[in-house]
Amino acid sequence: MTNVHTNNAGTADVIATPPPGQKRKGRGKTRGLSVQKKLKKSVNGKLKVTIPPDRMVAVGPGAKDFVTELSVTVLHNARHDVKNWKGVSDLAKDRIVAHMLDTFQLPDIQHNRDTILQTAKNLYRYRRSRLHDHFKKFATKEVRLQNMPSQVSEAEWKFLVEYFNSDDFKKMSERNKSNKAKQEVNHICGRKSFQAVSFEARDTNTGKEPNFQKFWEMTLVNSNGHWVNDAFAEVNDKVKEEVAEQIQEIEEGTDVDLIANAAFMQIMREKAGYVRGQGSGVKPASRRSRDEIQEQLEAQQKEIEEERRKRETHVNSNGHWVNDAFAEVNDKVKEEVAEQIQEIEEGTDVDLIANAAFMQIMREKAGYVRGQGSGVKPASRRSRDEIQEQLEAQQKEIEEERRKRESLERKLIEVKNQLEEEWRSREVMETSLVREQKLLKEGVMALVSHMQRSMNGLPAAIFNIINNSTGSDEASPTSLVDKN
Repeated sequence: MTNVHTNNAGTADVIATPPPGQKRKGRGKTRGLSVQKKLKKSVNGKLKVTIPPDRMVAVGPGAKDFVTELSVTVLHNARHDVKNWKGVSDLAKDRIVAHMLDTFQLPDIQHNRDTILQTAKNLYRYRRSRLHDHFKKFATKEVRLQNMPSQVSEAEWKFLVEYFNSDDFKKMSERNKSNKAKQEVNHICGRKSFQAVSFEARDTNTGKEPNFQKFWEMTLVNSNGHWVNDAFAEVNDKVKEEVAEQIQEIEEGTDVDLIANAAFMQIMREKAGYVRGQGSGVKPASRRSRDEIQEQLEAQQKEIEEERRKRETHVNSNGHWVNDAFAEVNDKVKEEVAEQIQEIEEGTDVDLIANAAFMQIMREKAGYVRGQGSGVKPASRRSRDEIQEQLEAQQKEIEEERRKRESLERKLIEVKNQLEEEWRSREVMETSLVREQKLLKEGVMALVSHMQRSMNGLPAAIFNIINNSTGSDEASPTSLVDKN
């Protein structure tokens, strides 16, 4: 028999319930040893993790280590002899944040601090839930006090037994249980959070994450292609219908993701604090943000319509130029731009080059720029010079960056060569020292041997000093002189 527990961080635990009288096997208490091993191997003593600016959750390859380390840190710092996370001391919360900023490569900004504390709160509440599960295994207060879990102290457990048995907690527990039973969205992502799934599904070229409707499908369609339930499939169909209707009314080229997100939020009707179907890391859009999405759609349509009108001014609907002269001008501008692009550094604004080439070829008439309508005033000699200055400034900046990069690379090579030279010198010195020590020892041994052969003429006291010194591993000229 299994129970599924979904925590507030958007992850789910499958908890096996053993037969009566049999203890459930588990992997035991999380100690964060794997994170400590990775820290020792890291270059700067910190691990990488990503917290996007638009959501309060860690994503990417380091997200698992982030949650593991934070769970251990919360266990060591946040006491349970309080009613809830709000009662945990500010000092303990500051220690938790400081430790996470020291362990992971994260800028010390308010958004990252808030994300750490929000995730810590979810982990604290999850651990409190597990302690309550342990509390419910025993029938009486006395037995519960006798079976204290290892994660808490005796004072904490006494407090929790009293608190779990209070009327206020029982009412809150029943209310939460009722709300849990009404939960509509049961995803198929396992322990991985919604935002981690969305982050990993990014487009490799653009870096864009799937829109709300696509993400809905990703998290609620089983591997066999069937929806978790018919209600979720119905929501998806409604969003698709809404998007299809709006696409027919807009110009080609409009961002469909914006339309899909707006349709999804309209149909799902956001709840307070989160967007249904998107996980706890995504905050709901305000009225203002929804208006901004609509404004973006309208701006896109306006730009597309403007481009279409400009194109139709000189190009017919069949794709042919109105006359050969216009086509010739276009070809000349393209050739001029192509020539200049070959001579400039990468990164220069091509639009400036194209505008300058167009004005040069068209030779402005007094009062307006040919081909741009009466609303566009011609560029003066000064404005053309400014365009040229902007181009030169851009090229100068790019050239300066290139020189700085080359200078840094040269310095790195010099440092590397210097280190290698010092290492080789040290090896030569060590080899020479070993050889000299060997020769010195051989000389001392030869001297001793010679003295032994002429022992009759040598005082016994002096011979014993030399013999004892050369007989030890520490024989050296210095030791012989000191002992004499």
